[in-house]
Amino acid sequence: MTISNAKSSGLPGKPDTDFGNDNGMAYLQDLLGRDPAFEVLALFRGIYSDLQGKTVFSAEVFHEDRYKYVLGRINADGTGDPTFADNGLRLGSFAHPASCGGGKLTVQENGVGHIYLQGWTENLTGWADLAIACFDQYGQPQTSFGDNGNLIIETPSDQELMTDSCAVHVRSDGKLLISFNYTQRNGSLITTGVVLRLLPNGQPDTSFNGSGRWQFTLADPLASTVINGCLS
Repeated sequence: MTISNAKSSGLPGKPDTDFGNDNGMAYLQDLLGRDPAFEVLALFRGIYSDLQGKTVFSAEVFHEDRYKYVLGRINADGTGDPTFADNGLRLGSFAHPASCGGGKLTVQENGVGHIYLQGWTENLTGWADLAIACFDQYGQPQTSFGDNGNLIIETPSDQELMTDSCAVHVRSDGKLLISFNYTQRNGSLITTGVVLRLLPNGQPDTSFNGSGRWQFTLADPLASTVINGCLS
């Protein structure tokens, strides 16, 4: 669970030893303070440079008997940024107390530098719903987005969200493009690709396909990356 910086003070492509540890790597366990209360489950899920030239990242941990997302920011030297969120990290849930996980993220590159985190949250049936959260440049929830900073896209009852196949992109006008995929729970060989366009407050942009949503189906259960190539 590492982030490395390939901008070396020596040869191109070599790790930058001014970043993180002596090998030019920053470990998620170190950013979490090696706290035994955390169990790191996955690689960093998302990484992006913000308007200050620092690195924002997302991850997933197991903490207090449930999965949670981590949103953090590190300085140019690979150390945690104490000015961000709670001493460099935000540990949270999209719909407390449901288990969840962080996914890809993006930063609005003009204006106020909002951070958008995509992930999943467990619903009452035990399946995953798509979740999106918005934070300001200091890692605080942007409460004007969705429901106090969080937006949940419910999964249809006959489908399953492919949690590793989602992407988020913010346009120059502040509108969001979200892509994701579903498979059928009944085992049929169908993948449904979906693109949402949202207004900056998280509401559907009805000027896009009349509903803010466009989707298609493919007779291929493994086509989980086809829709994400549409976002640019």
